[in-house]
Formats: sequence, structure tokens, C-alpha cells
Amino acid sequence: MVLAERRKTSVVWDTWRVDPCTLWSSCDFVGRKVRYLASDELTCNELAGIIGEAIGKPDLKWVIVSDEEMQSALIRFVMSKQIAVGPVEMNANLHNGSFVEDYYRNRPAVMGKAKIKDEKEFAAAFQKN
Repeated sequence: MVLAERRKTSVVWDTWRVDPCTLWSSCDFVGRKVRYLASDELTCNELAGIIGEAIGKPDLKWVIVSDEEMQSALIRFVMSKQIAVGPVEMNANLHNGSFVEDYYRNRPAVMGKAKIKDEKEFAAAFQKN
């Protein structure tokens, strides 16, 4: 889990065209070429800090919970057990580094201009609700 905090995680995408099959080993990679388009790379704690500042909660922290805690919470609040497995697996892969392995091997040469710290829509929507 510490590994994920040392590595940067891409969190802002300029486009939806990133092929999700690059994230899971079960996809067929034959003949596929993926081009990552990213504009910001942040750790989970950096992202939480930026979001916290934007919504008036500067002490907001990214809290790592166990897979079991996450699955239990998802089931308790919104999901069936069968559906909750996916987000739990994705979260575990984010924190063990496998979620972004291919991204780091094929990192974009030039980053986009949009930066999460400059985003204002999220904070405005958060304040409304």
C-alpha cells in the first residue's frame, strides 16, 4: 500500500478514449495499441488535498481501507455483492500499482493543460448539495 503513495497516479484524463482493457489482464491485447492522454499525475493524498481545499475541508485525507471494509460498505449502501467485487478489485490494483503499470510504461510525452487544481465545477456542485 505504501507503494501507491510513492508512485504518481494519473487522475485527470483529457479524453475518454483510453481503452479500459489496458487495465485488466483478462482483455485480449492482440492488435491493440493504446495512447494515453493525461494532463495531471497526482498521488491519492495530493488529490484529496486539492479537493479538500476546493470544498472548504483543507484537512481532507485519502484513507486506505481494507478490501473487506470497502466491499462491506459498498454492499451496505449501494451494491450487490457480485457488483461490489469490481470496484474493490480496481481499488486494490490502484494501491498495489498494477492498475497503472501499463500507463507508466507508455506515459504520454506531453501532458495536457487541464489541471485538477484549476477545476472549479466540482467545488461549485459540491457546495450546492
